[in-house]
Amino acid sequence: MFRRLMSFALVIGMVLPLALRAQAPQAIESALADLGQRVGRTLTINNLQEWSYVQGTYPDASLGCPQPGAAYAAVLTPGLQFLLTYEGTVYDYRVSADRMTVILCSATPASQGSPTPGASSGAPITLENAALLGQVGSFGGLTGAAALAPDGKTAVMGSPAGEVLVFNAQTGALLSTTLPVHPNGVSAVAFDTSGRLLATAGMDGMIVVWDATSDGGLRERSRLGGAAGATYALAFSPDGRLLAAGGEDKIVRLWAVVSAGDVIGVTMPQVALPAQAAPVMKLTFSVDGALLFSAASDGSAAVWGVTTTVG
Repeated sequence: MFRRLMSFALVIGMVLPLALRAQAPQAIESALADLGQRVGRTLTINNLQEWSYVQGTYPDASLGCPQPGAAYAAVLTPGLQFLLTYEGTVYDYRVSADRMTVILCSATPASQGSPTPGASSGAPITLENAALLGQVGSFGGLTGAAALAPDGKTAVMGSPAGEVLVFNAQTGALLSTTLPVHPNGVSAVAFDTSGRLLATAGMDGMIVVWDATSDGGLRERSRLGGAAGATYALAFSPDGRLLAAGGEDKIVRLWAVVSAGDVIGVTMPQVALPAQAAPVMKLTFSVDGALLFSAASDGSAAVWGVTTTVG
């Protein structure tokens, strides 16, 4: 019986590494080929002491590792980052998804510690690098309505008293507090993609549009009404020209928002889309702004084609 158990354990020990190696993306072969040329021998994944990778989309063709004197196309570029440990050195490689671009970003002695996968500019947060995240502040006594500015510098939250509070997102310090503007509490908050406009909504259904500054200041611009009951969801279109709202009355509403110097206002009648079967809890636009997705408290969802032309 003991011999049978030992044989079984040995089989598992041999098969498992092979299964893991089979999961390596094909792009690793491009990194291995380049490394092989540098060290003067043909390499396979079996020659590596360790390897890991993360996959994502980089802001340009440099794959997050621009080289001195090189020019790169400023287009979103899918790619992979590989950390290959070979003979005591960790090689950080970047390979484009089409395998046409291979960049050796760095070579670091393993004794100095390996680079963290995804830690460089442009790489996504993954399970492998999630340890980089750490709590920088905590907040209490608020309603749960919150939004982070696109630049990541400020966080906006609502209070049960109807105030809008702006915090430094990196330190947790309170930067500003408005007077109570939403009776019975703030129920929804949303930034536009530029970070210069902020919309807040309350349990009474009223929406307030604010000018937002990078130092945490807020200045009221417009008040939008018409909803019966609380507004739970707000969303700006990607181009910032439309504001969508939904809530307790089960209706999705659209407003056109125009910014011309210091003028922000409503420039068309609100559009009330057909009601859902339950209160609207979430709204989001597609990347191109052509579709609006709404989700209700009963688990139902709807997709709307956005064809409104804003002049």
